[in-house]
Amino acid sequence: MEELRQDEKQRRDGAEPVVEAQAEHPKPATTASTPSRPAGAGRYPLVFAIVGVVLALAAGGLFWLKNSGQPERGTPDEAVRGFLAAIFLQTDRNQVGEFVCASWDPITAITRTVSQVDPQARVSWDNIVVLDSTEERANVLARLGYRYPDDTQPSVHRQWRFRVVNEKGWRVCDARLLVE
Repeated sequence: MEELRQDEKQRRDGAEPVVEAQAEHPKPATTASTPSRPAGAGRYPLVFAIVGVVLALAAGGLFWLKNSGQPERGTPDEAVRGFLAAIFLQTDRNQVGEFVCASWDPITAITRTVSQVDPQARVSWDNIVVLDSTEERANVLARLGYRYPDDTQPSVHRQWRFRVVNEKGWRVCDARLLVE
């Protein structure tokens, strides 16, 4: 207020008012609730979260891809079903290779198994039964039905025995027609 009065008095006297210039430098506002941190520091948790989610999805996808192509070999009877399907429905040596043990070549498995069946017959199977089983070996019986061109359903049924071993999943090591 006093400055105002002096300014008025100087105007009346004809003198020019004295203006004091102060350089105003804004001071950064700091409060106790806002910690000072380097620029961009708030982005790191978000980046790590996104990277974590992407890695988890990639790992899950790889696991799914690896296991989705794996045939069902969790039990001896599943291995026999898969083996029979690969031999009689697909006749694909790669597919047969998924179901036979390491000591039995897929081509030999196809040749020997198919040679025990009449080439005119279409094969089906049922009554797959595990006779005995340990953690490493099992013996499985299955009834195979043979349907000939004029048949509407299998007209002949034969019992087969399968020797199965657990090699990172159950695999067939031998398939034989039982003599009746």
